[in-house]
Parts: sequence; structure tokens; C-alpha cells
Amino acid sequence: MNMLLRFFIMVSLLKQQLKHEPMSETISLETLIAPTVRNYRVLPHDMGFRDHLPNYRYLSFIELNVTRWVMARCHEKGIKPLNWVIAMQEMVYLKQIKFLDKMTLSSAVAGWDHKYVYFEHRFLSKISSWALV
Repeated sequence: MNMLLRFFIMVSLLKQQLKHEPMSETISLETLIAPTVRNYRVLPHDMGFRDHLPNYRYLSFIELNVTRWVMARCHEKGIKPLNWVIAMQEMVYLKQIKFLDKMTLSSAVAGWDHKYVYFEHRFLSKISSWALV
């Protein structure tokens, strides 16, 4: 439920922001690969029974960032939003994320081919990195 609430808040704020941005014929490479950065705080609903953020929640935060990126790029190009699915992920966990920790998720396009778009995600705090995807 917590992620749905975060999703609807993000989508409504993004739609308001995109109303004021013009559409264009092309998207520059800088815009395409610019990182999507969002700040989050680990809330009670995010916690697992071992007192840290469980693995599946990382993917939920990643979905929020990728959805934001897709919606913004589709609006910029003037096309209908695309449906997407995570095909594969590889994660390196560096440190546990605890209850009420603030984190910043930075998602950037690492590359693409005819079938896939490859993202690099970094879970960061003020002090260090928590996970790399």
C-alpha cells in the first residue's frame, strides 16, 4: 500500500510538472541519459522482519524511478506512455538500509539496443553507497 501511495503522489506531481514543459520532435542525448534522482525515507511499511529494507523493496523503488523516466521521456516526445517490464537485474548490496534512513536513488540510462534499455541505479546516503544495480 505504501508504494502505491508513493506511486500516485509521484505521478500526480510529475503530470503537473509536465503540463508546463513543451513537446519536441527529438530528444537530446543529454536529456536521455540524464539521471533521475529521487529522495526517499524508509518507512515502517518498507521494513522486513529483520529490521532492514528487504530485497524486493529495492526493486519497488527502482520501478518508481524508471516509471518517472519513461513518463517524462514519452511526454517530451509526445507519445503514449510505454509499458515496460524488468527483464533482469544484478544487484550488489554494500550496506543495510535501516528504519527511517534517508536515501537517494539515482537512476541513469547506461545504454540501449534494439530490444532493451539498460539502467544503472545507485542507492546513496550522505555518507556512502548502499547498493548498486
